[in-house]
Amino acid sequence: MDDGDGTRGRTRRAVLGAGALAGAHMGYERSVNQAVDGTFAEPAYDDVTLVGVQSQYGGWPGTTPNVTVTATRTTNTNHSSLAPTLERRIEDRTGRDVRVSVQYTESSTASA
Repeated sequence: MDDGDGTRGRTRRAVLGAGALAGAHMGYERSVNQAVDGTFAEPAYDDVTLVGVQSQYGGWPGTTPNVTVTATRTTNTNHSSLAPTLERRIEDRTGRDVRVSVQYTESSTASA
């Protein structure tokens, strides 16, 4: 019920705004994950396994979102082009500038 000062209208706008922001964030994360998954599916990255993706939406004007990709690798192959490739593909999918960092964890398997 509106108490005469527009409280009901402000509450409705706040709820709608929060819902729109949450929906935009979910769409952004989906686009980021699709770009990352597609890149890791390429033969050039067969020796790298995706562990996780953490994305910060940064929905405010003037902010650049960060995306951190964690991966394991079984060789010492230098994939110096992976972060810039991911950045370009995420930007293409989302239409937003992003900063991408790739963190590697080394793994090895014991021989029997």
